[in-house]
Amino acid sequence: MAFGIALGPVSFDLASPESIRDKAHKWLGQITSVSSADLKLYFLVGEPSQADLKPVYQSALNILKKASSSAEVFTETDAAGLSLRLAKQVAEHEANAAHA
Repeated sequence: MAFGIALGPVSFDLASPESIRDKAHKWLGQITSVSSADLKLYFLVGEPSQADLKPVYQSALNILKKASSSAEVFTETDAAGLSLRLAKQVAEHEANAAHA
């Protein structure tokens, strides 16, 4: 089965807890709207620079992670892991295309 891949950067480096929650829920709606499509979503998420916003950031991450089984969330510290995952998928796709 063919499917598409979408990579989305999401920054939660915002000024208030409300703006972080609002952005997480906005993304939840967008993820839900495409969840029936043959689409694998990857999010690279930036955390807030203000330490007092870390708890609401964790909550926002949980919202994204629970949004859909077709979405995977990576933090900035996991960027290398994401790039390896995507490189592996590209290599598998190319190998499959060569055998088709």
